[in-house]
Amino acid sequence: MKSVQITAVIKTWDAIDACGNHSATVTQTIIVHDTQGATIGGQGADATIDCTATPSFTPPTASDANSGSTVNELTSTTGDPCHGIYTKTWDAIDACGNHSATVTQTIIAIDTHAPTIGDPPLPTTIDCTATPSFTAPTAFDDCSSATVNIVGSSTSGNSCNRTYTLSWDATDACGNHSATVSQLITVRDTQPPTIGAAGDNATIECTATPGFTPPTASDACTGATVNCVSTTTASGSCPGSFSFTKKWDANDACGNHSATVSQTITVHDAQAPTILCHAGSPFVRSTNAGLCTYKISGTEFDARATDHCSSPTINWSASGATTISGTGSMADQRLNFGTNTIQWKAVDACGNTSTCSVIVNINSVATTATVTVSPSSQQYSDQVNFVASVAPYNCSGAGDIGGTVTFKVGTQTVGSAPVINGTATLANVALLEAAPPTGQVAPTSPGSRTVTACFAGTDANYTVTNPTTTLAISCEDARAYYTGVCYASTSSPTSSTATVTLSATIKDISAAPGDPNYDTYGGDIRNARVTFINRDNNTIIASNVPVGLVNTADLTIGTAVYNWNVNITGDAQQFTIGVIVNNYYCRNSSDDDAVITVAKPLPDLFITGGGYLVLTNSAGMKAGDPGTRNNFGFNVKYNNSQTNLQGNINSIFRRMESGVLRVYQVKGNSMTSLNMNTACPKTAVFNGKANIQDITNPLLPQSIETLQVKISDMGEPGSNDRIEITVWNKSGGVWFASNWDGTKTIEQLVSGGNIKVHGGSACTATFTVAAGTNVQKEMLPASTPFLVKAHPNPTRHSFTVHVETNNLRDKIMIKVWDIAGRLTYTASAGGHSYTFGENFATGVYIVEVRQGDKRSVIKLIKQ
Repeated sequence: MKSVQITAVIKTWDAIDACGNHSATVTQTIIVHDTQGATIGGQGADATIDCTATPSFTPPTASDANSGSTVNELTSTTGDPCHGIYTKTWDAIDACGNHSATVTQTIIAIDTHAPTIGDPPLPTTIDCTATPSFTAPTAFDDCSSATVNIVGSSTSGNSCNRTYTLSWDATDACGNHSATVSQLITVRDTQPPTIGAAGDNATIECTATPGFTPPTASDACTGATVNCVSTTTASGSCPGSFSFTKKWDANDACGNHSATVSQTITVHDAQAPTILCHAGSPFVRSTNAGLCTYKISGTEFDARATDHCSSPTINWSASGATTISGTGSMADQRLNFGTNTIQWKAVDACGNTSTCSVIVNINSVATTATVTVSPSSQQYSDQVNFVASVAPYNCSGAGDIGGTVTFKVGTQTVGSAPVINGTATLANVALLEAAPPTGQVAPTSPGSRTVTACFAGTDANYTVTNPTTTLAISCEDARAYYTGVCYASTSSPTSSTATVTLSATIKDISAAPGDPNYDTYGGDIRNARVTFINRDNNTIIASNVPVGLVNTADLTIGTAVYNWNVNITGDAQQFTIGVIVNNYYCRNSSDDDAVITVAKPLPDLFITGGGYLVLTNSAGMKAGDPGTRNNFGFNVKYNNSQTNLQGNINSIFRRMESGVLRVYQVKGNSMTSLNMNTACPKTAVFNGKANIQDITNPLLPQSIETLQVKISDMGEPGSNDRIEITVWNKSGGVWFASNWDGTKTIEQLVSGGNIKVHGGSACTATFTVAAGTNVQKEMLPASTPFLVKAHPNPTRHSFTVHVETNNLRDKIMIKVWDIAGRLTYTASAGGHSYTFGENFATGVYIVEVRQGDKRSVIKLIKQ
């Protein structure tokens, strides 16, 4: 009977008022008793362990809600060694004797451990003649007894290397098996065979053939084979003496090798080589050209050698004029001037020797001579330097070459010079000469000339070939200045024939110090020849015109003159005259061209005028300053018999020079030509000679220049009249131009004054232009009937033809023919300007311009 714990809880109360008075007490009692069992749990988990382990249990724990509790073990069970079962059971009881439920933990012990087997004997190797012997291992078990068992055996390999294997394991009482262990015993053939002695060592001559005797061999277990393991050659006491050694060993079927045995045969060389020198000694040679030595060509002096046992080495040594030595061929070796003895020695590989010798005489020095002219291309009359060189010039044993050199251009001797240290120099020689004999070419005239250096008096030990070179002589630069008339009249108004004096001043370039091609080496200008050519159709007027001196003391300036008989077409005709300089000199430039007018004199015609221009585009060497005045006045007419022109012109212009205002006066009173057009607008061109004076400094000398004036009379009161004034100096350059358009002088509107062309009907001006304004060609008065002009002419590009007309009704028609009469261009339109000719070939072209009943023909030149 379990005890029950009872607990009584009693509470007592009273009441109290505000004044501290207490009421009677009252009581309440509550009785508590324990009837619940304890709580048990937390025992160890069931487990399986090895048989070698000790079971370990974990008791549970217990608790009670009202009092303490105690855990009690109720049962325990044990099993056998191979499979034991261990069980424990527990419950809990509290202080009031209340029991909990029971809890259990089970541990199962089993034998899963294999027994332990010992190590077998280590692998062993025995000779092939021994019998294999095995030793079994030992074993034990932790839980029961162990038994050792043979589990297998095997054999592998061959008779040379056979392996025997025996395997064991162990088992315990519970049937557990250990790992398997094995013992290996290897049976091998490791004994080498036995080899006998080889043949005896021997010594033979190098011409004999070595003979070797191999050894014999045997083996204890299997058959034996004799092998040659090496054949070596060892150097002896000399390169031609050596020894042959052969080594052998023996091997059995299992690859076991015996020791090696050898036999040596020694070869020696005691025989001298055979040597043979070239036949023909002594030999005679000259030095190579330009050297003091002779270079041996190939094997010409080489000895030949042979030997029975080795390849001999050939050595040589030269003595006498040359001291050198070497091995092998003497090819490309050099021998000095004089007698040379060459000894040859053949040495075989063992030092056995043989000798022979030859003699070579170098008895002449072959020189190389050159001649140079600098510069190699030069103009006539300019200077050159001649240099002749010879090499060698001072060879040991031969002495110095010495001598002199005479230089020739063609057949003309230009001078001589001594040979010093192999060189002769003739400096600063002008390319001039006297006139050549009849039928011969002058040696310094333009062309390719042969220059020869002639050596003389040289040492007999030297041979010299006179060298030559080429000198290119070109024509010297010349400058040509047309100085002939620019206008000429026919003999009468009814004649078309005139004699025009063409003249030009020709200068050697040394007489033109301001020219870019200027040099100081003057020639003889009389060697020049002049050709006057009509550039309009490239027709030669006169050729090979001689040049005469202006001053006999000055050979650089001359003149050429030719009287040209010319027939003109119509009342007047212009010609473009070119001056070509040739022969010893060169000049052919359009810069030198001049325009010549040849016209018939017209009766009862004359011109007068006076006024001034305000310059804006003046040009020339003495161009007037812009804004300054160019005053003019003139009066030109034919005399009563119509055979001569008379009159004068006076023109003044101004320019600043070095801060000083210079005033120049152009006065012309020798009129050479007058060409007039009396159709409105009336025009005239007159030429003449003029005196030039610097009136700022009257003490300066005057000069006489060529003058040309063109005028247009536009009608009264003269405010629209125009004029152009050009002055050329004697050199043909523009000295003064009143109004320059970049190519030529053009007319300019007068700033004041009046110009009259007398003859024909009077012209009436229909417009005015402010004073000082340039008038271009298209600004025409209404009364202008028909005027055709072209510019530029000549040209290298295209022409522009301008038609001045007041006819606004009819179209203008233009046709252009070349000099052969082929039509090359046409146009028909109402405009005034026509540009064409860009693709024209060089030559002369005729242009016909028509409008209504008006017709004009002009000539164009394409350069």
